[in-house]
Amino acid sequence: MAELCGTKLLCVFLCIMCAMWMAVCCAYYGIATSAEYIGGSVYENTVLLAVLEFPAQALVMYSSKNYGGCMAMLLGTAASCVLFLFKHPTIAKASVFTAQTFGCASMSIVYLYTAEVYPTEARSAMMGITSAAGRFGSMLAMQLRNYGNRNPAIPMMCWGLGACVAGAVFRYLPVTDGMAAPESIDEFAHRAQRTFNGGGGGGVGAASAAAAASQLLRSPVDVELGLVKS
Repeated sequence: MAELCGTKLLCVFLCIMCAMWMAVCCAYYGIATSAEYIGGSVYENTVLLAVLEFPAQALVMYSSKNYGGCMAMLLGTAASCVLFLFKHPTIAKASVFTAQTFGCASMSIVYLYTAEVYPTEARSAMMGITSAAGRFGSMLAMQLRNYGNRNPAIPMMCWGLGACVAGAVFRYLPVTDGMAAPESIDEFAHRAQRTFNGGGGGGVGAASAAAAASQLLRSPVDVELGLVKS
């Protein structure tokens, strides 16, 4: 654990991951409990919001193969929340259901990404720390719901803003698409360093991500560290 926070860059990386978990959990749990904001029966709306978890997992199967998938899901959540501003009941209900689908998919992808990006020897500890940070996001979501009594658009915009920020931050995280999970902290630190020096990785397309991954796995530093064969 101390080694994962041994440099300024790794501390910044951990803070970014915790902030992203907080934003994603805040959006997901907030939208999942917004049944009373969209009119009609609260019980029927709650059931529909729960059923939408199934198509969301189908989205995960597709978007997890494309590195920009999580960013697209998060930005889709934010865009759906914006549509809630329209006063038409049908549009408002559709926006919440769409945001719930994208938000659930984002939650699953962030969970998978965290397991992929951290090294084997510290994966369990870092999964625990980042997911614990996410619990603060879920508690914040419940506090934001109190403002829904004044205007339901207030919490929806806050949850959408959180998803938008998380999607923007995700662009600057290391690429994991097509790459083996790091086995050591040295390998993880090297990948993080290359990502921040190169201006980010999450925003590249699938072909560019594969090319970057191939170059990274064969870099001289990796060979020197014994991470790959020359």
